[in-house]
Formats: sequence, C-alpha cells, structure tokens
Amino acid sequence: MKKLFLAIAAVMSAIVLNAQAVSDATNESNDSNQANQTNSTSDYKPEEGSFMMEVGFAPFHSVIVDDEAGTRTNGSLVNLQGGLLRGVYVLTDNLQLKLGFGLSIFKDVDDNGETGDAWHKSTNRISIFSVCPGINYVFDGTDKLAPYIGGELGFGIYSTKVTDESENNKTITKNQGGFNTFGVAAVSGFNYYFAKNIFIGAEVKLGVDMRTDKKLSVENDGRTTTTETKVHSLNFQPQAVPSLRLGWAF
Repeated sequence: MKKLFLAIAAVMSAIVLNAQAVSDATNESNDSNQANQTNSTSDYKPEEGSFMMEVGFAPFHSVIVDDEAGTRTNGSLVNLQGGLLRGVYVLTDNLQLKLGFGLSIFKDVDDNGETGDAWHKSTNRISIFSVCPGINYVFDGTDKLAPYIGGELGFGIYSTKVTDESENNKTITKNQGGFNTFGVAAVSGFNYYFAKNIFIGAEVKLGVDMRTDKKLSVENDGRTTTTETKVHSLNFQPQAVPSLRLGWAF
C-alpha cells in the first residue's frame, strides 16, 4: 500500500511538473509574440522625437512661366515646388509638425551671336521661393502604412528679372509680373515604410492662394525708376497639387 501511494504521488508530481512546464512555455510564447508585434511596429515607423526629411516630386503639376510676349512655357533649371523639400518632427505617434521649403529657378538666355551694333542679348530669370509650416495627424494604419491628414500655411515670393543688353545700352527690368503670395491648404496622403525609417509616399494638396503685386523697377544707364503698385490685387486661386515623396527618419 505504501509503495502504491508513493507511485501515485510520483505520477501526480510528474503531471503537475509537466503542466507547469507547458504553462511556462505558453507564457514565454505569448510574451515573444507580443514582443515581435511591438518590434514589428517599431522596426518600420519612426518613434516619438524623431526627425524626418523628405523630398517631393509633382510630375502632374508644372510652374507656368509667362514671357514678355505672353508666351507660356514650362521648364526650369531647379524646381522644388511649394514646400516639396520638407522637415518633419514626430511630436507623438499621431502628431507631426512640418516645415516645407520650395525653390524654383528659371533662366533663359537669348544671344543673337552678332557683333558690334547688331549684337543683342536678353536674359530672362524667374525665381520662386516659398515656406510652408504645417501639422499632420497620422492614423494608426498598419505596421508599414501610415495614412494622414493635415493642414499648412504657405508664404511665397515670385520674382522676375529681365536683362536686355546691346552694344551701347543695358536695361534691367525687375518684378514685371512679380508678386508675393499667402495661402492655406488641406492635405491628405500616406507613407509606406519599406525599411526601417525609410518611406515612399503620395500626397494631395487642396488650397487657396492670395497674391499681392510687387513693385516694378527699371534700371537704364545707371538710373532706376520704381513704379508703385497703388492697388494690390488679391487673386483667390483654388489648386490641387498631387505629389510623390521619398523620405527618411533620424
């Protein structure tokens, strides 16, 4: 009887120990899965306090340039349009502060190649600079996908300079058709993180611009004449600007 009791106790002890081992293994597996899920999220998206840089391209939106003859042409030497070079600070998992910069420089030189009194050269230069502060609200999305909505302000300067040169004369005309601009816009888009802190994205901006004309100045033979714009024109122009973006976080 004593031996039977000892055998039963041994069997019960083995069962208890085996059950405890299975329970421990299950808990470790659950902890591991939770850790993997946490790492899966943090392995791609930037953490709070991170700083991101991104460059945008707007293949379906081009800056239009009007020359003195009224001909409209597209093209540029440097073209990072409104706010498409952008720094972003990750304030929380769902809030981001951003500051965008835009820079476009157009330059066209027309030299007739003649000499003496028949020589003529015209240089047309247009510069566009903008600053766009704003904020994004980022939805949870998935481990790699982060959709967002947001808003931004836009401050811009559109400057022109036309230089006409001949053998005996040089005329410089500044800000013919130049203006300053202020705008507000709503944005919506998403980032897709294909590697740790590296993403591609798409964004659509819908906004309104308000413009005021700049002073026109003409310099001829060392004398400058400035024409005051007595009436500032305010043009409200709704615009939709789709863009593609590439970015990375630090």
